[in-house]
Amino acid sequence: MNQDSFKELEALFHELDGLSAIDRKHRLEELASHDAPKATKLQSMFASMTQDPGFLETEAIDQHVQIPIEIPVDGTTVLAGRYTIVECIGVGGSSTVFRAQATNPDRAVAIKMLRLGLSSQRARDRFEEESKSLAKLTHPHIAHIYETGVFTQDDVRVPWIAMELIPQSRTVIEYIESQNLGEQSRMELFVRICEAIQAAHRDGVLHLDLNASNVLVDAHGYPKIIDFGLTGLVFSAFSKSTGFVGTRYSMAPEQTLFGSVPFDERTDVYALGLLFVELLTGHRLQAFNGQSDEVARQLIGLGKAREQLGQLTGIDEQYRMMIDRMLRVDPSDRFESVGELLASLNQAKPTTKNGFPLKIVIGVVAASIAVIGWFALQNKYEMVPPRSNTLALPPEVVLDISSQNPRNDEYSQQDAQVIDGISSALDSDQEIAPAQGAALHATLADRYRVSGEYEKAIEQYVFAIELLSEPSDENDKNWTLYSLADLLIFLGRATEAEMYLSSIQRDENIEPTLLVDLGIAETRILILQNETERAAAQVRYTRGQLDGTTEIAQADRFDRLMKMSEILFELNQKAEGLELLDAARVIAVQAFGPQSVSKAFVDVALANAMFDPQELSTSTQSKERLRRAIKTFEDADDRFHALWARRQLGNIYFAIGDSQHALEAYTQAWQGMSALLGDEHHETIMCLAHREIVLVALGTDAQEHLDAFELAMYSLSQLLGNEHSVVGGLWQIADRVLLQSGMRSP
Repeated sequence: MNQDSFKELEALFHELDGLSAIDRKHRLEELASHDAPKATKLQSMFASMTQDPGFLETEAIDQHVQIPIEIPVDGTTVLAGRYTIVECIGVGGSSTVFRAQATNPDRAVAIKMLRLGLSSQRARDRFEEESKSLAKLTHPHIAHIYETGVFTQDDVRVPWIAMELIPQSRTVIEYIESQNLGEQSRMELFVRICEAIQAAHRDGVLHLDLNASNVLVDAHGYPKIIDFGLTGLVFSAFSKSTGFVGTRYSMAPEQTLFGSVPFDERTDVYALGLLFVELLTGHRLQAFNGQSDEVARQLIGLGKAREQLGQLTGIDEQYRMMIDRMLRVDPSDRFESVGELLASLNQAKPTTKNGFPLKIVIGVVAASIAVIGWFALQNKYEMVPPRSNTLALPPEVVLDISSQNPRNDEYSQQDAQVIDGISSALDSDQEIAPAQGAALHATLADRYRVSGEYEKAIEQYVFAIELLSEPSDENDKNWTLYSLADLLIFLGRATEAEMYLSSIQRDENIEPTLLVDLGIAETRILILQNETERAAAQVRYTRGQLDGTTEIAQADRFDRLMKMSEILFELNQKAEGLELLDAARVIAVQAFGPQSVSKAFVDVALANAMFDPQELSTSTQSKERLRRAIKTFEDADDRFHALWARRQLGNIYFAIGDSQHALEAYTQAWQGMSALLGDEHHETIMCLAHREIVLVALGTDAQEHLDAFELAMYSLSQLLGNEHSVVGGLWQIADRVLLQSGMRSP
């Protein structure tokens, strides 16, 4: 249906609305004789206004009358036995918002008390049923709904919703204006909002009232969409049909036509178009100031938003074309989904990094490498650059340079020298604010860690921690302390790790994800201390923390499930480990796709967990899982993890006695790691050690390869420590091979 058809339908509706019931019936019959679809739509529109209470429970709601109810805020009002209302924090046209303290878990929440009474059991049942889907929504940019219910006082039943409280928040427009954000930063916010809407659509939930007032930004610049699905939730409690729902600032034409067009993803696409304009220009379409709701409804249905768009200036042409498509009257003319919109955005947006145009970044980085790299090459360990040669760069550009991934094909030894030059220059630059300096040191630490330079990483983490001394730095300091402790745990240095973990501030502001990470870290420390029973209890407790927290994004939840499953396998708790792997697999498939890298990680873990060298079927399945994972990593251009998985494929072959195929897998992994990371990285050395011990087992120049193995193990122990589990495990394999080959006596 095109825009003209919508206009014709609108005109016919008004014509028929002025007729008597008999005349309307005859006119509809006449129309049906030559345009049956249009007659059917009109019949549906009038039916939605006249049907029995099964379609519209008119006795259930009076939208123009405020419910005469007072909610005490003195601590005596408790909802669902666990939400104690403590203060009123906002009043809107259709609801009042309270701050409440929840128990089990203990946290502050927002309670939205609607001003619409649910006077029938049908309405209450439908409200409860529809609210279940909203409680399942989990996305970092969607304010989570914890629970819904009905508050009863003096026979008045008012629906309420317990949702995530976002302290120190502002609307997205207030945030943009206060921060004076440029177009690129505004675009990044919009993309995040679109990703959240897309995630909700995958779960079958529409917003139906998406406007700038329903997008908040927290104190850290993190967007959160509120009232997600709320309009649809409330409306569905009263009617099975569509209708005039939402606000004029977000309303699509189909939301004004009394059920003539069903709502779907494209309804939210329209609202995103309106929001896109406001984010880019600050101008709000469909305001229709001074007009009544009835007139506004007519103007929206006629597609006036596109006319208003045409009058605006200063919008990039590629964005204007996209917005024009989003604001079409006929939903079939819009983007079919938010996913399609995001794909178009990715193609259209200027290529930038960290908010700087790419050409500018390339120029600055090239000049930086020439200056900083020269100092690094002169004497990267002793020379401190003079004041005139310190970091005269935007910190964002320095972050871009220093966070280059050593696992990337384009990374070179010269890049590593440039990084060392940045580190030296950073130490002497007194103009960088402490918080910025800490961020740069932490980024350098992450880079050194990935490249296997662990002592340098530890040094940089310590520098970052020392710079984070202000109260506002607490969250960043907590994460940096954790990162340092996590590295020390990997190196087997439990006592040092405990010291840094004990410095983390564990108060009510600590992030749920960090709490789970701390539980995982404490479990690994217990394993290092041979406290296996306590470790098993700790990981189960941490799993309960993760399961009980809805505020963790799917990607983070997946990562924690994988870590805990690995611990459980290490503790010989195979059944529980497999249970967590299955939960991780579900997230990987649903959130990232069956061919995703995340699913490949699950395949690798399952290959190792299910492998039994005594059962041919398990080795066949494990090899197949590893081959599938390798292909997925390769298709995603993730060479490091493709080589990592190939080494583990070699482990399977070697364990079942297929030394020739094991040698092939280890050799490919070793050569690839050497080209990618260099000969001194511990991953490269591990692959080499495996390869040399297989050659010992094959008996060709066995002593020569044993010498090469021992040299590799010396290098590995220098990097990881003699007591590291990887070092010990490889020596155990070597001892077994030497016994079997007769090169060592029992």
